[in-house]
Amino acid sequence: MAGSSRRPESAYAITHSDAKLVVERRGEPFRKRYIALAALLLIVLALLMAYLLGAQTSPRLWFLVGLIAVMLLVLSERAYRMLAAMRPDRLVFDKDANTVERNGDPIGAVKDIEAVLFRDILDGERPTNEHAVTILYENTRRTLVGESHGLPGEKETLDQVASAIAEYVGVPVRNEPRQVAEWWLDRS
Repeated sequence: MAGSSRRPESAYAITHSDAKLVVERRGEPFRKRYIALAALLLIVLALLMAYLLGAQTSPRLWFLVGLIAVMLLVLSERAYRMLAAMRPDRLVFDKDANTVERNGDPIGAVKDIEAVLFRDILDGERPTNEHAVTILYENTRRTLVGESHGLPGEKETLDQVASAIAEYVGVPVRNEPRQVAEWWLDRS
């Protein structure tokens, strides 16, 4: 095993089938992280219950109960986001039928796509190491293709997704950064 480097599993798969472009977000890369997060959530919940029992005998432990409750809420929110990222999402671009479909439902027309946006997400002037790929239609409507979720190599994968869509549709890729609080810019 010496010298073997394990390449991280990609969260997105790009395939060409029957003159269609298929971009699929896969949930497998998130599964191990989700299981680890669920285990951590259970440990924090057990600590909270132990402190609640201990707080009945010592009122000074209520501060720790509050701190653990906040940790539990933060971990729960992250677990919910990871669960959402684990759901498969499939975009199909079909020039012949002039449709863009998400999970089988039509969401737009290929001929109406103006550009593909590759976004660096910023916090003020600081980069956050988060990225998003969005389809921009001529009527200013936008469709989010994918966002980064903290996996290694996601920027490169999302860059490949943006390039594949732009090449298939015949539109440019534009790099338009946005702020963290401007998440609504990528959704219509």
